[in-house]
Amino acid sequence: MERELAARALAREMLLPPLGPLIYLPTVGLLPPSIRRAYGLHWTAGHEAALRASAWVVRRRLPLVPAVARYWMAARVAMQRKEWEPERMHTLSRPKLGGLTGAHDGVGQGHASA
Repeated sequence: MERELAARALAREMLLPPLGPLIYLPTVGLLPPSIRRAYGLHWTAGHEAALRASAWVVRRRLPLVPAVARYWMAARVAMQRKEWEPERMHTLSRPKLGGLTGAHDGVGQGHASA
């Protein structure tokens, strides 16, 4: 019991200040609902909707970001050396993860808990 309380406190500390709002949605939303419950992490239908909306925006805007801001230095070096496979690149017309344009895009596993 003491270990569980410590784990919950640590999870809340990690997700709140100072960047909490920026990392809470993807960090908590991509966890399985059982893990969110086990750590006592609050997740609602509103969180789910915000996560889906932010994912939608990121998928459409990320391809527009210049490579210098989009990729780690090691990735850019590999691209210059032709050690990468262009067909594996994420673009709007060819998302890396298939099926992300439908009603259920896999974000947040489609579960909301109070």
